[in-house]
Amino acid sequence: MDYGAKRIGLAISDDGGRVAMGLELIERTRGETEEQAADRVAARAKEEGAGEIVVGLPRHMDGSESESTRAAHRFSQLLGGRAGVRVTTWDERLSTNEAERRLRGAPLSRKRRRGHVNVVAAQVILEEYLAHRSSGG
Repeated sequence: MDYGAKRIGLAISDDGGRVAMGLELIERTRGETEEQAADRVAARAKEEGAGEIVVGLPRHMDGSESESTRAAHRFSQLLGGRAGVRVTTWDERLSTNEAERRLRGAPLSRKRRRGHVNVVAAQVILEEYLAHRSSGG
């Protein structure tokens, strides 16, 4: 997943963990707590029968942490307590850039593209995680 204060992008893989596909955009509502957002993500993961949740961890290009990194860590821990499956964090540097590159030229309005970026970024994060895992890393 691509965690954000306003939007959370979700992606899912096939049962064999070979292919990542964009799944859904969860728009955070005004006044929604982190707990409520985690409950929504956990419910969706349960619906899909997820065996693990991968949360993108935004880091600066030099690898250092930011407030966004710490917020994603906190959300991951919260989600882990609610989802009942392992929650793994994964470095998401440049995932948004890659998502925007993939969407360039797509026949979408700016508003629709903004929502799709989070879902495609979640797909990129999951693709990278699956590739790393399949390589034995």
